Amino acid sequence: MRHKAAQSWSEYGGARHTEANGSSKTAQVMSTKKTFTTSSVAAPAVATAGATSTPLSLLEDRAKGDDTPPLRYRTDLDKHVIHFAFQRFPHSIEILEDEDVMSEDWHFFWMNVGRVRSIFSTAEYRLTDTQIINHFPNHYELTRKDLMYKNIKKYIRDPNNAQLMVRYTPPCRAPYEWSEKPSGWLRFVDCVPVTYNIPNDFQMFTQEFRRQPCSTWIVKPTSRSQGRGIFLINRITQLKRWIKERKEADEAEGLPASTFVVSKYVANPLLIGGKKFDLRLYVLVTSFKPLVAYLHEQGFARFCATPYVANALKDDNLCSHLTNVALQKGEDAYNEVHGGKWSLANLCLFVQGRYGAVCADGLMRSIEFTIYHSLRAMESVMFNDRHCFELYGYDILIDDCLRPHLIEVNSSPSLSTTTLSDRLLKEEVLADVLSIIFPPSFPSPCAMSYWEYRLRTDLTTALQTGFHLLQVEA
Repeated sequence: MRHKAAQSWSEYGGARHTEANGSSKTAQVMSTKKTFTTSSVAAPAVATAGATSTPLSLLEDRAKGDDTPPLRYRTDLDKHVIHFAFQRFPHSIEILEDEDVMSEDWHFFWMNVGRVRSIFSTAEYRLTDTQIINHFPNHYELTRKDLMYKNIKKYIRDPNNAQLMVRYTPPCRAPYEWSEKPSGWLRFVDCVPVTYNIPNDFQMFTQEFRRQPCSTWIVKPTSRSQGRGIFLINRITQLKRWIKERKEADEAEGLPASTFVVSKYVANPLLIGGKKFDLRLYVLVTSFKPLVAYLHEQGFARFCATPYVANALKDDNLCSHLTNVALQKGEDAYNEVHGGKWSLANLCLFVQGRYGAVCADGLMRSIEFTIYHSLRAMESVMFNDRHCFELYGYDILIDDCLRPHLIEVNSSPSLSTTTLSDRLLKEEVLADVLSIIFPPSFPSPCAMSYWEYRLRTDLTTALQTGFHLLQVEA
């Protein structure tokens, strides 16, 4: 099975061909707690059935006799980008945070992952046909590091998937070879670093380590984020000592035994300016059965603030290995103006300039291939629910052979903004998410037929968002 790229790498980050609406009418966003006022917020240029091209206040709407109910949303995350995305929609209402989550007063709830458990663990409660939430019931099958690798490994063992490959063009060392270098094949199994669950797979890890003595491995807690609890090892005794210390600490605190993963460290990352970086890409999934997934054009590269030193494995040198913003902020070399980030468009230009457009397009093809099949690996275990969608944050590392490596997937990618460009990017992503997940006439009952329509139609072409549909060809 070969992967069909939805668009070339050179098109990523390109200008969107939408026209701003000239109207500057003020939209009143009503709330039982407070009223939000948005001035001069243009509506999307593409009109859809049941939607107006210019926001009108709820009072103006009622005065005209329109009985379309307002869209009521809730969130337990006080993030500007969430409120801004909804303020671009007409008639949005924010419900008080202390209202009963089990009520039917809201249509949309952007919630943290802990709240999802309370929704689906209550047998007496069912989401109505006009309620949508931003997580699947068992989203952790993909976002917990140990479960992600377990599910992907099971997927790869299937004889039909064992030889999944995508065509890509490895980089050449001399510019004159760019047009002459033949394309190669990249296997999906090579896009996911070898990983072991500890303590369950400790013996298997030991055997693998002895086959490659002194190789570097990265140790991560299974369910923590922002780089917390991560360290590097190149000796088996380091891991044994840490397991013993962790076990004693857990017993002293009366906690269950900690679990973590050990992954083969990608020791040859692609460097820019001598610094390591990875990609944060936004993937929207509206269904797992069948799989309907979209990749957004506005990802970004996160750089380490200090130069990369391959053999510097001590904890005080982690900032040259880990790109997490929470860690990089503590470095003296951290730049608060750009936050150590490049837009995906700028990274495109760099890759094209150094390796040529053919290699760059092959890289993007292999990234999409990796994302697509990581989602396919979840089809058999994910509880599909038509009331749910998920915005995943994919972390992809590129090595110096232009091969992508799936590092991890986040169910709650950070919506905090550290720079102006960061805020604009996340506002655009959130607005595009809402454009895809909401039926044109939602929450009107006539939107019911839209659920099936959404599964069969690539809405991004019609709605002109920054998302494009991930797909493959036989």
